[in-house]
Amino acid sequence: MTCHDDDDFLSELVPGIHAESLCDASDDDDDEVSSASEKKSDERMVAAFPVFCSGAVTTPRGVVTPPGHRRKHHQQQQQRRRYHGELPPYASWVDGKSVVSHEAWLGTTQEVCDDLKFVNFDVVVFETLGVSIEQDGSMGKGGHVWDGAFVLAENLPEIAGTVLELGAGGTGLAGIALARKCRPAKLVLTEGDDRLLPLLRRNVRRNNIEAEVEHLVWPMADDDLFWHPARSSGGPVDLGTTFDVIIAAECIAPIYDPSAFVAALRRHSHANTRVYLLGKDGRWPDHAARVYAMLGLYFDFVYFDQHPPSRIKAPYYRLAVLVPKPTTSPVA
Repeated sequence: MTCHDDDDFLSELVPGIHAESLCDASDDDDDEVSSASEKKSDERMVAAFPVFCSGAVTTPRGVVTPPGHRRKHHQQQQQRRRYHGELPPYASWVDGKSVVSHEAWLGTTQEVCDDLKFVNFDVVVFETLGVSIEQDGSMGKGGHVWDGAFVLAENLPEIAGTVLELGAGGTGLAGIALARKCRPAKLVLTEGDDRLLPLLRRNVRRNNIEAEVEHLVWPMADDDLFWHPARSSGGPVDLGTTFDVIIAAECIAPIYDPSAFVAALRRHSHANTRVYLLGKDGRWPDHAARVYAMLGLYFDFVYFDQHPPSRIKAPYYRLAVLVPKPTTSPVA
């Protein structure tokens, strides 16, 4: 994977911070970024949400209709199909379970911005990855597959060292696909919602891979803009070790505390760790800018691609590959 120069976009993402300064900032700049500019970022973030929650959005790849417009109708349609035993052309009944062929779906019109399209199906088979994922839509957002995990899996190189996945959910698609592609020395799949761990363990067994499943939370600050007691749960925040590679798909979102996410990355990184992040920047650009600004204090961006190669037509993903700054000390 080669380095992708995107200095202009970085500078545009974080007003007042040039791309060079994202890679050269020291810990002393932390207070400055997280005070005045953080408040402004939060204000811009909230103001931007209606744009991505209602109405069509024009992107470099065309006009995208956000999921809010179709979600209720689409869910009702899926419920009716399942209830009457009628499945779309890309799905079938196997041993009483509804099974999606992802390869067949890739050949359809691919409704963009709809991560709920498979939520009511029991299993999704990713033929190109050699992976079969069990789902449980009743478990919420962590109980079904997300497109971002597939896009990340498509772009991960072969890895021989130790690997940590943050926010694997109950499906663990990216980490499981990596284990099917190569044999990391050690693979640890983590999730903050302990209710999802049994599903995640079943998917590990289902795909016949060697992986550890661990409960790992990112503590949230009480004064965080999107903090809510229902999202704040107790649990371990440190696995007590570092990893050669850390992967995370769709963890750059307003429901996650960015400072806690960055701290989790730092806590499990050593000097030569490589981090692969797949974010949905086009959905909440101001929040993404805030996260990248925080990451730039502790990590160098070695790859930053707004449209990573993918068979998924969604236009809003960004792949970032990072390494710790030489002067960065781990989180105590």
